[in-house]
Amino acid sequence: TPAQLFDLWERSVGHNANLHLNFPVDRRGLIHEQDVASVLGLRALIDAAYGEGTDAARGRKTTATNSRGDSMSSANVVDGDATTYWATEDAVRSASVEIELDATKAFDRVVLAEPIALGQRIAKFRVSVLANGDAAAREWITIAEGSTVGHKRIVRVPETKAKRVRIEILESRACPMLTHVG
Repeated sequence: TPAQLFDLWERSVGHNANLHLNFPVDRRGLIHEQDVASVLGLRALIDAAYGEGTDAARGRKTTATNSRGDSMSSANVVDGDATTYWATEDAVRSASVEIELDATKAFDRVVLAEPIALGQRIAKFRVSVLANGDAAAREWITIAEGSTVGHKRIVRVPETKAKRVRIEILESRACPMLTHVG
């Protein structure tokens, strides 16, 4: 079903892998109508979850604990440009990026991406939100943790409303870099 394919897509493509559907052709030399309907339903589910206008972080204000100059600032993770990225200074192996969100809008996934042409660097990360949106208290609640990011990492989280989300790079093989947080 489209829902089963969508789950498979998130668990493969969303974990830095490829998804090869390998549709067989029938005796007519065509893909069966049920397979066609399922893959079109998959496309509709992907568009609804990740299509234009669905990224709650796009264009929002960001801050980072470390950045390598203005050209590699944390603002690059929310600019929608896959060619720009946030990077720390060379000696830094752990750092974090915070993104201000619209606290009235819920989200249930966090998408991370590294500029993979420069290598897969992140070994461990954590996603947290501010408790009750209270920036003064600075009490963060962890909603997800993971290992590698790579080309794309989709992290499913409980439905959450938050004023701020923080992506902490806890371990990295080289200075951490992210091209996208969504």
